[in-house]
Amino acid sequence: MSWLEIEKKFLIPELSLDLGNYKYDEIEQWYFVLEKDVEERVRHRWNKYYHTKKVWHWEVREEYENEITKEEFEEKWKETEWKRIQKTRYLIPYNNHTIELDVYHWVLAWLVTAEIEFDSKEDCDSFVSPEWFGEDVTEDTRFKNRNLIFEKYSDLN
Repeated sequence: MSWLEIEKKFLIPELSLDLGNYKYDEIEQWYFVLEKDVEERVRHRWNKYYHTKKVWHWEVREEYENEITKEEFEEKWKETEWKRIQKTRYLIPYNNHTIELDVYHWVLAWLVTAEIEFDSKEDCDSFVSPEWFGEDVTEDTRFKNRNLIFEKYSDLN
């Protein structure tokens, strides 16, 4: 399956929401191809397994995703020992959008971000974020998941 992904990403400096009111999922993802504008990962989410390739250009990315077997997922696990991210994703309705609030774990436990996907670039450009959002880091490459696994975490928090 292929589609364009248009999104913005924000830091959440202080989490004041009662997250018990929202649906959530535990996500584990591992990266095994990282090039300048291309990433490939496998992800375990909602008891399903996916292989995803993204070609990105800031807010707009081409995304190719296929469901894979648990065995295929576990095989990729062996290739990605030091390139892993674990997070809890909460789905929060907001106007005509869904905020994907990611609370990271392990060495990234200090980080909380929010992503919003849009149907069009115009919708993205006109988006007004809630007051509890912090800095827009859509174009800050340090906060791309693929880069978080390589950064000096103490330099970011």
